[in-house]
Parts: sequence; C-alpha cells; structure tokens
Amino acid sequence: MAERAVEIVVRMNQEEGFPAEVRRKAAARKPAVVLPEGEDPRTVAAACVLRELGLARPVLLGAPGRVRALLGEEGADPGAFEIVDPAADERAERVAAHLFERRRHKGLS
Repeated sequence: MAERAVEIVVRMNQEEGFPAEVRRKAAARKPAVVLPEGEDPRTVAAACVLRELGLARPVLLGAPGRVRALLGEEGADPGAFEIVDPAADERAERVAAHLFERRRHKGLS
C-alpha cells in the first residue's frame, strides 16, 4: 500500500469515539462501495484503505487492465477486488435508467 494509504489506516485505527463506532458498524456489514473513478490512483488508494480496514468491499469501475495495474502499483492483489468495466457491463443501461429517474428532479438529463 502507498505511504499515504498506510498513514490513513494507522490513524483511523487509533481514533476513538464516533469514527470508531462507524468503523465497527461498517466492518460488521461490509457493504459494497462502488468507486466510479477506478482509473484514478487516488481512488485506487482509497479502495485499498477501505479493504485494508475491512470497512467495505470496494468495486472499482474502469478499464480492467488499467485498474489492475494501479492496484499492483499500490501493492494490492488485483484478484481481491471487484473490477467492473462500465463499457462492457450488461447492467450499465439499467443503472443509467435508475440514476436518471432518481435525479431527474434535480435537472439530470
């Protein structure tokens, strides 16, 4: 894991109070968290932190080859992450329609 990600993991494991309670609840549920900018190194680092802390199951959206390369650069096992190529995924149209319906009132077109 990159140095910055390690710093975040260490700091979060030392904090008490509200953040600790949120971490405990998230770790118990392990929700899937979809990260749409999976080809951005910062997003990949965040996914590594979520996984390292056991807070979520990160799902990275992007070109699989590029996302795997970035995960490798972070020192992570690319096989441990779900990677979805939105250009090739059969759920893309259904998700887009759902997003459009949920955001139409806010001007999404």
